[in-house]
Amino acid sequence: MNQIEIYRFYWTIGILIFLPLSSVLLLELELFLKRKGSEYRSVVHWIRILFIPFVSIWMALVFVTGYEITDDLPKIVATLADISGVVVALSLVNAILFTNVSENSWQARTPKLLVDIVRLVLVVTGIAVVLWFVWGIDLGQVAAALGIGSIVIGLAVAEPLGNVFAGLMLLLERPIAVGDWVKIGDDLGQVVESNWRAVHLRTFLHQMVVVPNSILAKEKFINLSRPNKLHCENIELGFSYDDAPNKVRVILQDLLDSTSGILKDPPPMVRVLSYGDFSINYRLIFFVEDITKLGGIRDAFMTKVWYAARRQGITIPFPTATEIGYEASDIEEKAKPPIDASLSKIPILFHLTAQQRADLPASVQWQSFAKNEIIASIGSNLDGIYLVVDGRVRATTHGPNGEIVPAFEVGQSELFGESTASANRLSEFKLVALEDLNCVVIRHEKAMELVTDSPRFARELSRISELRKSSRGIQTAYNPKAIT
Repeated sequence: MNQIEIYRFYWTIGILIFLPLSSVLLLELELFLKRKGSEYRSVVHWIRILFIPFVSIWMALVFVTGYEITDDLPKIVATLADISGVVVALSLVNAILFTNVSENSWQARTPKLLVDIVRLVLVVTGIAVVLWFVWGIDLGQVAAALGIGSIVIGLAVAEPLGNVFAGLMLLLERPIAVGDWVKIGDDLGQVVESNWRAVHLRTFLHQMVVVPNSILAKEKFINLSRPNKLHCENIELGFSYDDAPNKVRVILQDLLDSTSGILKDPPPMVRVLSYGDFSINYRLIFFVEDITKLGGIRDAFMTKVWYAARRQGITIPFPTATEIGYEASDIEEKAKPPIDASLSKIPILFHLTAQQRADLPASVQWQSFAKNEIIASIGSNLDGIYLVVDGRVRATTHGPNGEIVPAFEVGQSELFGESTASANRLSEFKLVALEDLNCVVIRHEKAMELVTDSPRFARELSRISELRKSSRGIQTAYNPKAIT
């Protein structure tokens, strides 16, 4: 045996040992990763069935059978081995970036454009290796030829290329990321994808808005998720010139402070903005912790504004062109709820004399509250005795250990605030509207007058108050069957 034959013999033995041994080891590793549920098994799979066999064939052709590296057959096999290597690399990228990815992981925040660039680099590198090292092609000449052609191609696809380069600039600067809420022009949505051509936004209405990268590069946009998710909201409201700004400001400030979801820090603010044609305009500024919660919070606040305006006697004006058919006093009278009819359905008022019931409508007022609105807190002032026309109210108080415990609930034709019939005007309970609530309120002074002039009425109020202070659990405000 000469030296060449010995050399080929050792390579033959090495390949015969390497190929089956590596196949068996890689198969066991692939099965192990499959049992673990790992997506890296696909990487091992492509190495086992493509890369290792092609490399082994190339080594057999060159080191065993005596083919020259420059012969066509080894070049073809080397090209296939290089392609299989690119497949393995792409599979590895997919396993790292796209499998078992949690919502807040760095993989989820990786722009799709960056992933596409990595894939392109792998493919271009594979092609360059094949052309230069395998086939011996001068890449400098290829680049020169492509440079001439790229001028013509560039003129034809100037706009798409502009989007690509704009996308690269956005990738380097990273002013937005997947998951951010962004306002671009009139469009507001969450970034769900950023690729070569455009950024995809999903709006609150679950519509997909596609914004070309060139627009983002040339125009301004607002990233509502940077530097944090804290979102500032501005609302403009108008109230009548007859309503004192200080009074309106206090009412609106109380509504902001009592609306769930509006942050206390930074504190909400109310400012007089301008004097309009029909109203004094106010700007309300408040913060929420996440823009996704803004819709419900704003809805709750704006609903409370109407009820508070009715309750406090302030006017939300609107433009009026003409009035036909009614005098102003007629319109005003028709807008009032039927107090007489409402009072006739309240059982506790049966203890009053006919004259007292007849005089009562002139000394009461309507108040309305929104569902879930706080009517009074423990220790706050009550305006009088609240007679429930429709809706429900829940009262809670502090337990022996300071915990919040239920006290009672009241519904239609019942009452609360009975303590105001005495010298005490402070609420002993936290009162919350369970539904939209309409009440007729007997003011404090009138309530004390009725208690003084009507002993039966006073006894009923005292009985209700004692029931609520007892340990008998949740009590209704009034039981009509108890009337004697």
